Amino acid sequence: MRRGNSREWSFALEQELGVALIGSARLERVEDLSEAVGRSASEHGTPVADHAWVIKANLGMAARERVLGRGPKLTAAQRGWLRGKLKTDGAVFFEPWLRRSEEIGIQWTLPPLGRGAPQLAGITRLLCDLQGRYLGSEFSLDLSIPPQWQHAVEICEQAAKRLQTLGYFGPLGIDAVIYEDAQGNAQARPLQDINARHTMGRLALGFRHQLQVGERGVWRHGRCGELVPTENVIATRAIDLIPQLVGDHRPTHGSRLAIYGKHSD
Repeated sequence: MRRGNSREWSFALEQELGVALIGSARLERVEDLSEAVGRSASEHGTPVADHAWVIKANLGMAARERVLGRGPKLTAAQRGWLRGKLKTDGAVFFEPWLRRSEEIGIQWTLPPLGRGAPQLAGITRLLCDLQGRYLGSEFSLDLSIPPQWQHAVEICEQAAKRLQTLGYFGPLGIDAVIYEDAQGNAQARPLQDINARHTMGRLALGFRHQLQVGERGVWRHGRCGELVPTENVIATRAIDLIPQLVGDHRPTHGSRLAIYGKHSD
């Protein structure tokens, strides 16, 4: 569903539900950036020249179709990307770069409208690098909602119901984030990304049959030679999900499933 996956829709929904990220803005001209940066810097208490931001295209996923920057000036490459997206889509979406402390994917199953309410399938912890690029997912058999995420799940359920009214049914993954504001307080953003499709977090839940009670799994992706555990504990077992050959070539990228016991923390 194009509309459900668009930032145009999710941006408007954040405004409507009262959970819009402070400093976020819809940009229709390249010249709008300077004002957006200045306003966002003021609201977040940072100098304009040092204010970090991200601009996202209307449609994109997995940290693609975006540019990262700092301050009101654009490089030639950034300006060219921005002009191209404004020409094709009419608008892009500006957000302050957040000091993230935790990110999760809230996974739902949506029945067709009139056949039941959205069902929470599980919550997966997102593993990302410093630029927000997806590296993997952590999951377990525990279906309880951590207290710090309770409000985010409630907001996500409202978004899921809105999607049902648009005619969408099937898998839905909504990314949420906890970040540190200018005063050092933890804040939650419930609707960081809305993905009306199968997500990597949703696929990670498919490995739950490998777990025993109390265990957790980490499904990590990357270059084959770099798929090593980053945790300070030893996995009880691991599965390398890398084919020996793809055609006549050895793959350069793959994934690894590591499972940790209940006493490994």
